[in-house]
Amino acid sequence: MMDRKMQRIVVAVIAVILIITMILTLVAPALAADDVSRTPKGVTIGAVDVSGMSLEEAEAAVKEFAESMEASVLTVEAGGQEFTIPIKDLGFTWDNPDVVKDAARLGVSGNLISRYKVKKDIETGGHRLSIDRSYDAQSIRSFISDIGKSVYVAPVSCKLSFNGTTPYVSDGASGLRIDEDAAFSRLMVYLTSGWQEGDPYVSLTTEVLPPTGDKEELAKIRDNIGSGETDAVGSNDERMKNIRNAMRLISDTMLYPGESFSTLEKLVPFTAENGYELAHSYEEGAVVDTYGGGICQVSTTLYQAVMAAELAVDERVNHSMIVSYVEPSMDAAISEEGGKDFVFTNNTDAPIYIKGYVAGTVLHFDIYGLETRPENRKVVYRPEVLSKVSAPDNFTEDPEKPVGYIRLDQDPHEGVAAEVYKEVYVDNVLESNDWYNASEYSMSPARYTIGTAGADESLLTALRTAFETESLEMVYRVLAEHNITYKMTTAEAEAATARTASGEVNP
Repeated sequence: MMDRKMQRIVVAVIAVILIITMILTLVAPALAADDVSRTPKGVTIGAVDVSGMSLEEAEAAVKEFAESMEASVLTVEAGGQEFTIPIKDLGFTWDNPDVVKDAARLGVSGNLISRYKVKKDIETGGHRLSIDRSYDAQSIRSFISDIGKSVYVAPVSCKLSFNGTTPYVSDGASGLRIDEDAAFSRLMVYLTSGWQEGDPYVSLTTEVLPPTGDKEELAKIRDNIGSGETDAVGSNDERMKNIRNAMRLISDTMLYPGESFSTLEKLVPFTAENGYELAHSYEEGAVVDTYGGGICQVSTTLYQAVMAAELAVDERVNHSMIVSYVEPSMDAAISEEGGKDFVFTNNTDAPIYIKGYVAGTVLHFDIYGLETRPENRKVVYRPEVLSKVSAPDNFTEDPEKPVGYIRLDQDPHEGVAAEVYKEVYVDNVLESNDWYNASEYSMSPARYTIGTAGADESLLTALRTAFETESLEMVYRVLAEHNITYKMTTAEAEAATARTASGEVNP
């Protein structure tokens, strides 16, 4: 007889055999019905139901569906507009064409238990395999960029306007844009996993852009806190055109508290393309024609307004030679090549607005802001000349021109040293008198061309002796003593006459 241990082993083996027999009894009928050459019932690939299809039939059906996806047209809605593009133009690629073989292997690979479980799961809830696809990221970004340009509406800034000389603030308007990075992510997710069938359609969210400009801050601009004015009388057409162009470039400038303004940066480049003409300017103690000649009168006029407004002057340089349109040391020169600039900062607690215009030959700047200075306070800038050096007359002979011909080629400029004091009066009583700036201007002689054609030896000797005195008056005297009728002209007038004669300028 078997002992108890052996009996237990035999019982266990019999139990296992019975369990396996029971499983085979349950599973075998289901597996026996399998046709491994066809896709199981309840399987879809993408939106294609491939239940019971042969491998060839399933491959053909899924391929046709993938091709229909590639032939679809994407529609994107953004900002109330619709934009379309063929899916193929986005670089559509079907990445898993072997998915049909994967579907055919469902429930027919693995052990009996796992195969049975897969079959039951498919029968219960079906099984979907995806059609994996990818796209060209750059093509999608380009498409989104085009949408962004079409949808974009720039916000309209709250704007300072004028009713005559009274400033007021007009309301701005909101703008619209799309976040292109967020739009790219949304579109990629939708096209790779969200879109299953039919023509794809997706909406992109837009972002409202609030009006620019701080209306409350701009409303502080209500007072004229400083004005400046100079007269460009005697300027030729080229110089006046440069002045008007520079005034236009500076006018309507807004500076918030703490912001600085560089006149040079606002006006460069000094080129014909930027609206400038050749005109007289100072360069190393001489008068030369340069593009933008005359714009220093614009920076000087602005300097007058800045001084009146008592803004902080960060950089100011005087001209190399004295100018006629302001008192000494009241000018501000600019020069790109010479490194001269006029820079100032809004040191008030409110924005300032610069408005400039030209009326006839008069240049005028107004600076608007918030007036906080008491009405009984007055500022006066008093220039004081410290020394002067008179300018001599220099002469050049021209043997091609007749005796009596005199042409002024360059005006004289005295050498001057000067400074300015800032006087503050309260109730018309001087409260302070502070040094403000200092300037030194180089002396530059008057330059004349004198005709000597036809002069005899005696007259020629007398003229050369007069030249050495560096006095035009002595030249006049010599010509009068020799009964020579003389006539003064200028290089500029002579050039204008030549242009008229050639037809360049209508008389």
